[in-house]
Amino acid sequence: MERDDKFNGVIAANKYQEVLGKTPKAYDLLGHVYWWFEDTDTAIDYARQALQLACGLPEEERKKDKDVINRIKNNLAFYFAEKQIEKDRALSYVGEILNEVSQANELYLACLDTAGYVYTKFASKNEDFDKAIKYLQTVLEMEPQSKDAQQHLIEAYEKKKAFRKGESSA
Repeated sequence: MERDDKFNGVIAANKYQEVLGKTPKAYDLLGHVYWWFEDTDTAIDYARQALQLACGLPEEERKKDKDVINRIKNNLAFYFAEKQIEKDRALSYVGEILNEVSQANELYLACLDTAGYVYTKFASKNEDFDKAIKYLQTVLEMEPQSKDAQQHLIEAYEKKKAFRKGESSA
């Protein structure tokens, strides 16, 4: 990415935050902008702040903003997978979301994709790869044109193949 693109993206996200104030949605957007520009550590920091703000809302607002909270959790799980940190928390977040949202909710597919990505990134046995592939294939059955799920599925198969090759040479 060009330096000017990153600068403009961060400026735009900060302006968005100024307009919205210190809201979970504003901090989530800031986190996503930093992730987009490959600063995952800062993305995680903003996403954590977004989740903290969301959890501090009165119960009525938390219920109303449940999709925002779930989107923040999904983003955090994805960022954790990218950094290969906090596996249990990442899996907990995607599990919570999948139990709460209906299949009609657009977040459902995003979360299935994230679950597959988490299992791929943290895979330490064949069963992990099998879970990743199952999640990602489900996304593609429901939304065949999903480029993210296609790419994540390719990655899962490639990593599984390398893993099995490593097992057989051990």
